[in-house]
Amino acid sequence: MSLFSRLLKLHAGNIPLEDFFTELVAHLFSTNKEILYAWLKYLDLPDLDADFDAASVSTQRTFKGLPHHGSDSRPDLTIELVNGNNQNIIFIESKIGSQEGERQLSRYAEILEAHPSFQNKLLIYITRDFDPKDRECIFKEIPHSSVRFKQVRWHQFYQFLRGRPSSGDPKILFESTRRIE
Repeated sequence: MSLFSRLLKLHAGNIPLEDFFTELVAHLFSTNKEILYAWLKYLDLPDLDADFDAASVSTQRTFKGLPHHGSDSRPDLTIELVNGNNQNIIFIESKIGSQEGERQLSRYAEILEAHPSFQNKLLIYITRDFDPKDRECIFKEIPHSSVRFKQVRWHQFYQFLRGRPSSGDPKILFESTRRIE
């Protein structure tokens, strides 16, 4: 039985799979910045391939919605990277067994676009199941946005971890995500 499965069994009631999984990954990135930086390089993000002076990782951070949004937004993970005077921000929205909320990715892209203090802005949509997104639809309201969009799957993250010599066998964390719903 994986560590992930054992920890989930400690939770009473409805199992918050996505939130729990997000917290595990956030902890991994917070405690091992080398893995965070290597994963970003693995994703082939040219503006984010530098060595960073600092990184902060937070979960469920609330960002004030824009006037036309009707509500605030909370990406699953927010990563801020600093390299000298260069500040970068990444919103990660994770889906495991659920679908995108109404205009969720569009709202996140618009919020990122509205933050002028970041040189590089990235929206990552990572899913367990196949859920292709069209960049043009997401950026419909901001067609000339500087925000980049990257869609990946959790199995790619798993493969990345498996390829790292010092990370051990990621099955310990991830083997149960297909069975629990």
